[in-house]
Amino acid sequence: MYAVPRSEYSPGTLDDLLELLDLNRVGGDSFRGVSPDPTAPRVFGGQVAAQAAVAAARTVDRERRLATLQGTFVRQGDASRPLKYDVTRIGDGRRFAFRRVTAHQGGRPVFTASATFHGGGNGPEHQTEAVAEVDLASLPLFAPELSSLLSGAWEMRRSVEPLVVGGRVVQAMRTAAPMPDDQTLHDALAVYASDEFTLDTALFVHEPDTMRFHHYGIASIDHAVHLHREVRMDQWFLYTLDSPIASGGRTLVRGEMRAATGELFASILQQGVIELPGPTNGHTP
Repeated sequence: MYAVPRSEYSPGTLDDLLELLDLNRVGGDSFRGVSPDPTAPRVFGGQVAAQAAVAAARTVDRERRLATLQGTFVRQGDASRPLKYDVTRIGDGRRFAFRRVTAHQGGRPVFTASATFHGGGNGPEHQTEAVAEVDLASLPLFAPELSSLLSGAWEMRRSVEPLVVGGRVVQAMRTAAPMPDDQTLHDALAVYASDEFTLDTALFVHEPDTMRFHHYGIASIDHAVHLHREVRMDQWFLYTLDSPIASGGRTLVRGEMRAATGELFASILQQGVIELPGPTNGHTP
C-alpha cells in the first residue's frame, strides 16, 4: 500500500482496506502484512487480528469458515514495520480445523491467536432477542478522524446511551462500497470492525468528554470473536457494546453484531487495561 506522511493522509477507501488484508505469502505457512499509515503511533489491534484471521484461512479448505478467533495482544505493534504471521496447523478433523497464529515484528511476538474453522452442520437453532430495536436512521452520523483505522472504508452511525454502568454504545456500520462475494473477506472485516472503539465503551462510563480519554493508559489485552453465521459486511449491521465491570486497572467489554434484520452473527469479548496516569503506568500491557 502506498504510504504518505500523516499530515497528508486521507481516511482511505475500502480498496485500501481490502489491500491491507491481501497478505503476501513469504514461504510455507508464513505471511507478511503491513499497516496503512507508517507514522501512526501503533498498529490498530483490529488490523492485526483481521490479518491473523486471513493468514489462518489461507491454510484451510475453502469449505470451512472462521468460527472463532481468540487472541492476545502481547505488545504494541510498530506501524512503520511489516508484520510476519506464522501459522501452525494444530489439527484438521471431519468438521473442524484448528490453527495457531503468531504475529512477529523483528522476531518478537506482537499478537498470538487460536483460530477455529467449521465446515457447517445441522442442529437446533435459537438466539436471544436484541436488547431493543434501533432505528438506524435516528443514529447520528459518525466520522472518526483516525487515519490508521481506514475509517473511509466504512459508513458509520453511532449513539451513546446515558453514561452509567449498563449504558450502551450502539454503532451502525457497513462498508462504504459493495464487497466481493468472498466469505473469508467478510469474516475478516467482521474481526477488523470488532475492535472499533471497543474500550471507549468502558471509558464512557467515567468520561463523557472523549477529549479526556488521552489521560488514561489504554490497551487491549485479550480479544475474542465468535462468528455464528454468514453475513455481508456491505449491508448495515448493528454493533452494540457494554462494559459490565472495571476493576484493578482492567475492564471487560462485551459486544454483539446483528444484521439490520436482527440476526445475531457475531459475539465479542475484550479485556483491556484502563489505568489512570502514574509513574509506573504505561499505555501497553
